[in-house]
Amino acid sequence: MRKRYYAMWATTAVVIALAPATTEAATFTDLTHNTHAEAIQQLVQQGIISGYADGTFRPEQTLTRSDAVKMIGKWLVAIGYDLPQDANTKARFTDVAVNDQNDLVQYAALLYDYGIFLGADGELKPHEKMTRENMALILTRAYDEIYGVHTIRQLEKQEVTSGITDLLLAKEEAHLSLQLLSYLEITNQSQFKPKQAITRGQFASFVSRSQIIDMTKLTTTEVVAGSIFGDSDGALRTAQFRTPTAITTLADGSLAISDKNNQKIKIIKEGNVSTYAGTTIDWDDYGMPKGGLINGKVEQSLLQEPTAVTTGPNNEIWIADTGNHAIRKIVNGELQTVAGNGIQGTADGAGEQARFYSPQSIVVNKKGEAYVADTMNHVIRKIATDGTVTTINAPASRMTEWNLDILLVGSFRDGKITEAQFNAPMGLALDEHDNLYVSDTGNHLIRYMDFTNHTVKTVAGDPASITGQFIFEKGGNIDGKAIKARFNSPRGLYYDEAYGLLITDTSNGQVRLLRNGQVHTIATKMKQPTSITKDKDAWYITDAGDHQIKQFYYSEKE
Repeated sequence: MRKRYYAMWATTAVVIALAPATTEAATFTDLTHNTHAEAIQQLVQQGIISGYADGTFRPEQTLTRSDAVKMIGKWLVAIGYDLPQDANTKARFTDVAVNDQNDLVQYAALLYDYGIFLGADGELKPHEKMTRENMALILTRAYDEIYGVHTIRQLEKQEVTSGITDLLLAKEEAHLSLQLLSYLEITNQSQFKPKQAITRGQFASFVSRSQIIDMTKLTTTEVVAGSIFGDSDGALRTAQFRTPTAITTLADGSLAISDKNNQKIKIIKEGNVSTYAGTTIDWDDYGMPKGGLINGKVEQSLLQEPTAVTTGPNNEIWIADTGNHAIRKIVNGELQTVAGNGIQGTADGAGEQARFYSPQSIVVNKKGEAYVADTMNHVIRKIATDGTVTTINAPASRMTEWNLDILLVGSFRDGKITEAQFNAPMGLALDEHDNLYVSDTGNHLIRYMDFTNHTVKTVAGDPASITGQFIFEKGGNIDGKAIKARFNSPRGLYYDEAYGLLITDTSNGQVRLLRNGQVHTIATKMKQPTSITKDKDAWYITDAGDHQIKQFYYSEKE
């Protein structure tokens, strides 16, 4: 059984051993002037491949089909796939004996079960050479399975001119796979030589380049709605927003948006933008709409800088009404206040007795319980189904003077939930177990609250970067191993069991993906992305800096 989710754009190295003994890369005697020497040495140092006991690597030696199966199989295992338990009792290929106690049986079963390597006429043909075109096909199928995305369809969405001059020499079914490898710069040869057998050295280069793929090449970010800073409903591209900060998908497939500085909740449906909740009754001295705290019919209600919007199990719409320091909810066309009453503070209790300080994210679990990122109180609050608010982690313990006032400053601590500390948390997402991911924005980390084990741990971002010397820590921008990755004000989160955790890395203008202990940038060219949601085959993003709603597409693996 495989893990619950896999990297859409993972670049995990293949862990393989093609020889009976290892040799230090620097001592190989047959790599002088070899074009694959750098890649070979890199992968040997990482323990990915090995040389022979006689001090050679033999880069020109060809791979067999069994070698290829074991390579790809070990890659899958390295990123979380489990070997089939029935590999030694249920045959997948007629020429691979299931009673053989070797790794080929295990890896052949794994690749067969996931449709990556199906053989020919029921046979694996283990001793035949693996051609370059067949390796391209296998890699593409592996990408589709590992990433959960139909990579060829993603490629077809791009304007691609193939750089391979001998493409027509390959069998037709391999054409797009070859173009994909070229487009992702996994191969840099104009002549791919598809009918030739792939060598050990060539494969080292394939793997080495696979570790540094530019994931954003397979996504294109486009504007869906919004034109200029303002307040106007109507057609998508002529509609206007003022700092849209959050977006969620409603049960009917429409999108709800918190249009923060227009003091409204807006809906995108059937090619139009319309105001759903909040109205304008007055303007300030700068010509900006004034908000307020008035319940009732949605078209007559008032909000104050609504920053987050989400849905509950009964399709009700929940709102983090940031400027009112309150949590609001829309049920059957009526806006009501669930907790808080417009007064800034920090207090637990029921309904209006509770106090918040600029709450900026909210999620609701299957039971109807809400979690709130109480941002400037630096805590996570829970709202029970009866409206009672409790604080579930340790409060901030630092204070500083700011603009002639005393400001509460966040901190950092993993461990027990009741002892954990945050710094300006601004994003929340529930996983399939109703455990909670938190954008610890001031610390530039992604944290995970495990309610079964009652713990908080950092799952992405480098805790070693926390100095405790600043109000907000210094951000960065590094992909790779999750605990060494760097973010710059990560904010909106969206968890998808099939893909992983998507993160709007606000100050970097990117969407990042956390999957299998790796962080990858998958979308760019945004000014200030603050929230993300999914609908059918697209991801939708609020770009608060451009006052627009943007999207990028994906195609699910079939």
